[in-house]
Amino acid sequence: SGLISPEGVAELGRLLDVEHPPLDGDVSVGQALRPRIGDEVFTEIVDPLLGGISAGNADHLSIEAGAPQLAAALAEGGSLREALSNTMATTKRGPVFNGLRGGTARVVEALANQLGERLRLNEPAISLTRVSSGWEVSTPKATYPADHVVLATPAPITAALIEPIDRSVAATLGQITYGDVVMVTWVVPKTTIAHDLDGSGFLVPRSQGLLMTACSWTSSKWGHYDDGTHAILRVSAGRSDDPRWLAMSTPDIVTQLADELAQTIGLSGSSVSRVTPWRASLPQYRPGHLERCDALDSALVSTAPGVTVTGAQMRGLGLPACVRQGRAAIAQTAPDLWDC
Repeated sequence: SGLISPEGVAELGRLLDVEHPPLDGDVSVGQALRPRIGDEVFTEIVDPLLGGISAGNADHLSIEAGAPQLAAALAEGGSLREALSNTMATTKRGPVFNGLRGGTARVVEALANQLGERLRLNEPAISLTRVSSGWEVSTPKATYPADHVVLATPAPITAALIEPIDRSVAATLGQITYGDVVMVTWVVPKTTIAHDLDGSGFLVPRSQGLLMTACSWTSSKWGHYDDGTHAILRVSAGRSDDPRWLAMSTPDIVTQLADELAQTIGLSGSSVSRVTPWRASLPQYRPGHLERCDALDSALVSTAPGVTVTGAQMRGLGLPACVRQGRAAIAQTAPDLWDC
């Protein structure tokens, strides 16, 4: 493909069949993979993919939390080729992407309609207090009694709510750092793009020096967004170790990313864009993350029975991981409700 130099390909070929002892404990993805695939393949392919998911750096990403399938494969020891072959043989195959016609927002809208007046919007939780009957959650507007509380708020907010109850848990949450990203969406005539957009998009290695980290070809990925005339592009920028966009004005961000789209896929002409900043939005999983999460859960069982902490800062960033965590939180915190 030309992504990797002949020297990088040769290095990968030499390393794929080198025998390694079983992976012992949680390490960074870089620590685990660089000796098995070489530096160039890691920096040009693995880091943009695995590091890009969390807007971070794969050299600092926990392999157990950020790439559990890889961690499980390497735990067996042996060569990387053998480990990956075994993993592929036991992995269930399915679509690369799943979605809903009309967009995932339909799930939120359906839940909001079902909950009705039980859903309280624009009421930030400001305190969590233990009472004889269980718990009370206070907002600027009211105080709500609760038998069980699931905190799915970002780590800093959760830490502030938990701190009066368990300082150790709050300190653990407070150590989780976040990456800042910005998403810019373009809607353009297909005729203004030189590329055929046959795929789902592309990722950008940091070695390229671009502001953008990825470009998703939304109208190629999701058929219901393809009207036959326009292309929808979603471009992201920002990493935990690359905050350049934070110092830029919105027009400058759009101009810079438009220039980079011209460079990468041949975008020309005017476009419609929407800029969505996501500050402190993507938690960074450092080695030992899952062990810290387990310790946090165990501590809350004794210091705050009936309270569960979950969300993207715990055991997975993506929608499937968060759905799984939500179900687990209810099953753990309120099994009587789960049985219903």
